Amino acid sequence: MNKYNKFYIFSLILYIVVVMVHLSGYLTNILYLFAWVLWMPVIALTVVTVFDIKNNYAKVTLEFKKNTRFKSFLFVLCVISCVYTVYNMIACFMMISGIDDISMKDELYYAIVDGVEKQISYDEYTKYSLVGFRMLSGHMIAFVGLCLYYYKSRKLSLNS
Repeated sequence: MNKYNKFYIFSLILYIVVVMVHLSGYLTNILYLFAWVLWMPVIALTVVTVFDIKNNYAKVTLEFKKNTRFKSFLFVLCVISCVYTVYNMIACFMMISGIDDISMKDELYYAIVDGVEKQISYDEYTKYSLVGFRMLSGHMIAFVGLCLYYYKSRKLSLNS
């Protein structure tokens, strides 16, 4: 098993975990701390991938020019992941525009709106918390998706 097989399997598992954690952000923000911890392997994988592309740039560009696998399911998934990440970022920014921070004091919920603290309901507090969670976890989908596609392409090109 070459190193690209190992990185492909790791990327696939990480992609599934990242998507599941992100989707949980539509229901609950219980996994918020886990999403912060999940950034560590995502950043590590992305850095390793960038250095691998840099070190093998000539081979990679030649393989990608000759490679006809761009119409694969994984390529479509990667494009959808990137488009969703941009959509998620724009939608979340629109939902929290004007909100600088949220907090809870003495079982009351507050939001700082344009520098002024005002009391908000529990439902609004939850909504803003979930939006923050989805903004945090949404970018990981694109990063891991691109790495997954790269390692799958490298694995296939070395096996053929």
